[in-house]
Amino acid sequence: MKILILGKQGWLGGMFHDYLISKGIEVTHRHEDINSIKRLDPDVTVVINFAASASIDWCEKNKNKTFHNNVLGAVNMARVCKDAGVKYVFISSACVLKSEDDNDFKYEDDATHPRCFYTETKLMAEKLITEISPEALILRFRLPISEVAHPRNLLDKLVSYNRLIDCQESAVIVEDMLPKFLELIQKNKSGIFHIINEGTISPAEIGKMIGHKFEVITKDDLDKQMTEEGRATRTSTVIGTRYEYLPPIKDRIREVVSRWRMTCH
Repeated sequence: MKILILGKQGWLGGMFHDYLISKGIEVTHRHEDINSIKRLDPDVTVVINFAASASIDWCEKNKNKTFHNNVLGAVNMARVCKDAGVKYVFISSACVLKSEDDNDFKYEDDATHPRCFYTETKLMAEKLITEISPEALILRFRLPISEVAHPRNLLDKLVSYNRLIDCQESAVIVEDMLPKFLELIQKNKSGIFHIINEGTISPAEIGKMIGHKFEVITKDDLDKQMTEEGRATRTSTVIGTRYEYLPPIKDRIREVVSRWRMTCH
C-alpha cells in the first residue's frame, strides 16, 4: 500500500501522515491545486483528500474559491482515481447533519441539513463523488479534539471564546480516530461512515475541565450573535454510526485534556 495524502500541510492531514509513517506505511503527498492533478504516480494505491477550505466564516465570504477547492477539486480527484483504478477517500463533515435536540442522533443515511456554505460544499462533493465512484470511502466526523495543542484543535478554540454553549454535541478524539481511518481503508470499505466517540459532551463542560472562564449561552443566543456579526451559522449535531463507536467521549476527555495541557505554551 502506498498512500497519497492531499492536504498534508493541514492539521489533520499532517497528523494522519505522521500516524501512517509510524505504522511503516509508505506515504507521499502533493502540494499543487488538486484541480490541476490529471494523473497519479503508478505505484499509488490510495488517495486521501484532506485538502479543503475549512474556515466556515472565510468560506461564507469567499464562495467561489470555496467551491473551487471543496467541490471542483474533490470531484476532479474522484475522476482521476476512478480512471487509475485507485481507492479514493474523501474527508467530509458531520456538520451536513442537524439535530433538533440532544437525543436526535443522526446516522449515515439520514437526511442532510447544511446550514452554511462550507457544509453545502461538502454535501455537494459527497453526492458527486458517490455518483462518479460508488466505491469511494467518505468519512464524516465532528469537533476534533487532540492531546496536542494546535489552533484547529477544539480545546485551543474553546479557550479563545468568552461565551460557550451548554448543549450536548458529538465530538471525536483524533488519537482514537486515526487507527479507525486506517482500518476502514485497509478493509476497503466504501460509502459514508461516521467516525465518532460514543456519547456527547457540551463545549461548556470541556471549558470547565480546562479551567477556562466563560459565560454560558444557549444555542439560540449563539445563532443570534453569528447573524448580527454576519458570520456563518453553526450547527448542533449528535451523530450515530453504522460501523462502531470509538471509546466514550466522557471517559476519554479528562485524560486528553491533561495531556493537552503539557503541550500548551
